[in-house]
Amino acid sequence: MTTGGVRTLVVGSCVSRDTFSHLPTDGFSLVGYVARQSLISAFSPPVVLLDAPALTSPFQQQMVSADFASGLPDVLRRTAGRVDLVLWDLTDERLGVWVLPDDTAVTRTVDLIAAGADLDVAAAGVLVELGTAAHRAMWTEAAHAFVRLVREHHPGAALVALAPPWAGVNESGDEGPSSFGLVAADANRRLALYYDTVADLGVDLIGRDLDVTTTPSHPWGEAPFHYSPHVYADLVARIRALRPHAPGDPDARA
Repeated sequence: MTTGGVRTLVVGSCVSRDTFSHLPTDGFSLVGYVARQSLISAFSPPVVLLDAPALTSPFQQQMVSADFASGLPDVLRRTAGRVDLVLWDLTDERLGVWVLPDDTAVTRTVDLIAAGADLDVAAAGVLVELGTAAHRAMWTEAAHAFVRLVREHHPGAALVALAPPWAGVNESGDEGPSSFGLVAADANRRLALYYDTVADLGVDLIGRDLDVTTTPSHPWGEAPFHYSPHVYADLVARIRALRPHAPGDPDARA
């Protein structure tokens, strides 16, 4: 990770990370990447009833350990003064969270499920699914805390939420895949109220109106949130139109 150009902190899924990879490398640099961490988990106390499971992938291990530690707030504090753009998306909220008896929370992720590490967490906690009243209430409280912390520690940074719809079809017009049984239309319906909350918080929300498709040629495979190149190009254009700026940039955002 480098620190030249518009210093960017990515908070979210491959949607934000892949969009960042389409930004010009001479104008944007990656300061940090926090993934697989629901805001509900991030703004709950660290998990003490269970140990973070051991995963084979170093990246996945880093992310699950950070989730159990509720690490996002600490990242925001540690990077204070070193971030010009916070790029955020809600895709990692899609599988819900487990709430444990002491009101701590663990993000339900593909990594935990694939490793079978979700079984112990599921046995200890209660699954709260995306779109339920309980999930929306907890998430809304956490979103307020997140935005407040970003503005406290990064007052000059642009906070941008990426909100492209999930793609129900691929580039050929054929029906696209679901994600763990969640189809695009249902995901988009569930996420709508969350995006309304983001907008109400005064966050720049972009991409909600995009015409999207997925593609089997995506580097991570075909999924409702693995988009065709034109989607990333449009998101990049909208980010640049917001004019996030690096230190000393004479065209600083008003």
